[in-house]
Amino acid sequence: GDFDFDIYFDGNTIYFIPKFREHFVREDISANTGFAYTIVPLFTAEEVLLSRAEAYAYEGKFNEAIADLNTYMSKRIAEYNPSIHTVTTSSINAYYGVSNTQQNTQFTIIEATLHLRWMEFLHEGLRWFDILRYNVPVSHATEEGTIELPPDDPRRVLQIPREAISLGGLEPNPR
Repeated sequence: GDFDFDIYFDGNTIYFIPKFREHFVREDISANTGFAYTIVPLFTAEEVLLSRAEAYAYEGKFNEAIADLNTYMSKRIAEYNPSIHTVTTSSINAYYGVSNTQQNTQFTIIEATLHLRWMEFLHEGLRWFDILRYNVPVSHATEEGTIELPPDDPRRVLQIPREAISLGGLEPNPR
């Protein structure tokens, strides 16, 4: 099955640490049977930090956005050393291969933030909202060929639940 992991990088190796923990409740103190519960954080500090960095970039507050990205990176890189690992607007622009103009800096900070969000929230469903917000084309390879979802495809819109359609008399979203 799919598992969600925190990503931990020590400069040489990437480690995947499970994000969600199982809490097992025994039916009886002497039994090995019971119920497994998954503890899932619905709103995390990582999500707030990366969302705020994106918002700062849109407001042109690049220093604040970079500070949030550095705070995030300081918790994700093992043995974080600010003299080696500090993120700057120049390092982001160099990574994405663009010149240091204000428009490019805004774009690359947003791009870096979305890239970090993609890695941080892998298999959590948050990437879909970034895809919708930025009209990112989606393609998936299948045994029958490639499925494409262009930016304005009606299949991108979440469908109204069947119960709401039948009980509430709502029209389904077009497909």
